[in-house]
Amino acid sequence: MSHAVALSRSSGLWVAVKMSTTVADGSGSAFVSPDRVRPVMVDIELDGKPYVHQPSMHLYGGSVMGMEHSQIYGRIEAALAYARANDLNRVTVSTERDRIGIISSGKTYYELRQTLRELGIDDDELRRLGVRLLQLRMPYPLDGTVVRSFARGLSEILVLEDKRPFIELFVKDELYALADRPLVLGKLDEQGRPLVPLHAELDTASIARLVAERLGRLDDLPDMQRRLERVTRPTTRPALPLARSPYFCSGCPHNTSVAAVEPGTVVGAGTGCHVLAVFMRPDDVGDILGLTAMGNEGAQWIGASPFCDLDHFIQNIGDGTYAHSGILAIRAAVASGVNITYKLLYNDHVAMTGAQPAIGIRGVPDLCRELLAEGVARVIVTTEDTARYARAPLPEA
Repeated sequence: MSHAVALSRSSGLWVAVKMSTTVADGSGSAFVSPDRVRPVMVDIELDGKPYVHQPSMHLYGGSVMGMEHSQIYGRIEAALAYARANDLNRVTVSTERDRIGIISSGKTYYELRQTLRELGIDDDELRRLGVRLLQLRMPYPLDGTVVRSFARGLSEILVLEDKRPFIELFVKDELYALADRPLVLGKLDEQGRPLVPLHAELDTASIARLVAERLGRLDDLPDMQRRLERVTRPTTRPALPLARSPYFCSGCPHNTSVAAVEPGTVVGAGTGCHVLAVFMRPDDVGDILGLTAMGNEGAQWIGASPFCDLDHFIQNIGDGTYAHSGILAIRAAVASGVNITYKLLYNDHVAMTGAQPAIGIRGVPDLCRELLAEGVARVIVTTEDTARYARAPLPEA
């Protein structure tokens, strides 16, 4: 993260940091200090002059052309210069006799290293086999100089990456013009058959099978099948006596507010705690159809309603989302004249992210007035205890 911030400051580019689920949902200890990372800032030239990035909001006319020119020939080059000065992309294992290279980045690189350890293949064994490793900590823009240097003398490169072939295509592009270039494999093998999966993430088990198969061609690795079985063996856990699906917190009004009027009711989900309804029985919460981004709740029905036989749609929306941006979706539904019922789930908290107060939300009487003023045809207040609203100044309509 320190390099991401420093690279952005040095080059003027926006920097994206990919956070995988395994990392985001995990925890661990790390030793940090202000001097742990010491970024080397770089200076480059653009059109023969020192380049200094000047942020601009003039996104029109000739200004756009100038910004695009500086992006390609200034900021991209500055990012590459920063990567070289700070050794972001580095060959971690290498000898002059190497035959196979493996390229990976981010979490996948560390999964690869863990897989090799579990297979009993350390760096000395990699050198004996003739295997070279490249860790890309900045996969884009790809540093062609590093890739071409890494590929020198190799007969084959295996690119390990999640999902679509992003790095693989850039690597092939960098090596295509070379007279002596290695075979680059990724999503497909030499015969055009699937190799690295296009779906899901690369974990140690899937990487272990790939690595064992490719390295097995180089040399006879003793007990490799036994090692592979140890790494890929599924872990078994004792079954719990009771299986409980996710549900709302005890005492939360959503326990009853998401209940369907009758079985088979079609309901739209959205962002918020009430999305837990997708895990619940349709007989209890309705047939959940679709999931929208925050603030779009119900807008999907505006486009879908003319093309289906369903004449009515129910959309759940939390009060925090309503105050944030959801009122705009309700306003759009009113303007389009669609037949939709919004269930505004009121609990006066943004419970999904820590039970903070719902900023901007008003009391139920004010919400009723606001919705009627927006053109909602009818507003109904439901509560487990009607006595709470016996003296509430509710509007007449």
